[in-house]
Amino acid sequence: MERVAAVWPLLPEPLKRYALLSDAAGKADAFLPLECCLAGASDIAIEGWLGAFRVTARRQGEICAVQERLLGAGGAFDLILDLLPNPLLALPVPPPGYYAPGPDDDRLAAALAELPDMLGVFDKPKFFAYDARLCAHDTGAIHGCRACLEVCGAEAISSERGAIRVNPFLCQGCGDCTSACPSGALRYAWPTPAESLQELRRMLQVSAPANSARWLLLLPGEKGENWRAEQAETVPEQVLPFPVEALGAAGLEFWLAALAFGAAGVALLDLPGLNDLTRANLRQQLAYGRALLEALGLGGERLTFSAAPAFPEHGAACPPATFACLDDKREILHLALEHLWRHAPLQPEETMLPDDAPCGAIRVDTDRCTLCLACVGLCPAAALKDGADEPSLSLIEANCVQCGRCANGCPEKAIELQPRYLFDRNRARTPRLLHREAIFRCPECGRPFATERMIRTIGERLKNHPLFQGDKLRHLSLCADCRVKGMFSGGAQKA
Repeated sequence: MERVAAVWPLLPEPLKRYALLSDAAGKADAFLPLECCLAGASDIAIEGWLGAFRVTARRQGEICAVQERLLGAGGAFDLILDLLPNPLLALPVPPPGYYAPGPDDDRLAAALAELPDMLGVFDKPKFFAYDARLCAHDTGAIHGCRACLEVCGAEAISSERGAIRVNPFLCQGCGDCTSACPSGALRYAWPTPAESLQELRRMLQVSAPANSARWLLLLPGEKGENWRAEQAETVPEQVLPFPVEALGAAGLEFWLAALAFGAAGVALLDLPGLNDLTRANLRQQLAYGRALLEALGLGGERLTFSAAPAFPEHGAACPPATFACLDDKREILHLALEHLWRHAPLQPEETMLPDDAPCGAIRVDTDRCTLCLACVGLCPAAALKDGADEPSLSLIEANCVQCGRCANGCPEKAIELQPRYLFDRNRARTPRLLHREAIFRCPECGRPFATERMIRTIGERLKNHPLFQGDKLRHLSLCADCRVKGMFSGGAQKA
């Protein structure tokens, strides 16, 4: 009550003010118009965004929609000033229009200064582009990739009926989902990845090509620009500042492309205000990149993330690459790594990667796999293939995004993910046989319709079932046509 009483007269007149008090009315009528106030609220919940906030609260034992009580049916609040000591929306990236200064007087003063500027009509940019065809999220009851859900600090991404949904009003362009997405289904809308790569290449081409130790420094948004202005005299000459909309918008494939285009290293500038989810996501991506560079003998220290970045001396990683700048995340990753591999001190065939890496293979337990091929139907990246002329399972490793749908959906639990990178592009793009089985033929007509292991597994599992005793178990080894013939001829009762 006391804090609301202190802040109420500080809110400028153009704002139509409403108050929701968590304590009883008390002396609220001394400074609040009664028609603009609800008191005695508990279990307060807020959802929405700038211009469309909805608030629910418990009053007198009942849950009520606060905006409807104060504004009428269909009403919504444009802005929220949360004066509770602990914010109701404790998100790393709160929605636009929500201010929660807590007990910090400086933050409260900043919020009061900004609120009057939030009047008017605003264009909300859509920061992301989404291609559902590439998405490796859940399918039905089978869980797949959840990377974007786990890194979104604004809680703008949700899972609905086996697909992701991104709320453009909550999304604030941190870019974490685009760098975490293994398939490229989510990408930054503007500038596009291809436009950023083209600008990166131009910068490296025109900036002192004789200098073989040029570092790329990624600066996040306006704060990064301010840092560059403040530190202009202390940044070494070989460092090329490169502004990005958000650090999360330029991920692993961008950093490796920078090295392939001739940069000696890439430094990410960690500035105050970067949320913990973004930091964790970047460190995870850096772990993948460093593992790849170490395997190539290039040194993982070529990728750094620090508030005070250092720029160790390195020779150029390789001659500048000439591959096209594309919006295809996976293709850029493979092209950059192929170029680095060809010019690296070491040229291993493969290297293991940390858990949850976006590249790898699968290991199939051939003693358990029945070649039901459920995994082929579940694979979102066309990495798994069945045989055209025989029961078999093959993997195109370059396509695998390690989403886990094949392992989670395998009825025999015969699949295990194997995070790694296969550097030889031809091998990675060539189908590799994982398992092959002998064909089983119908004992009545000789038609091939299953594998011997599948029929054997079914028989083992049902041999003690009361409905499949004696000759009835043999009926399961018949093809579909012969089963139908047996049913109509009475053979089903005998067999």
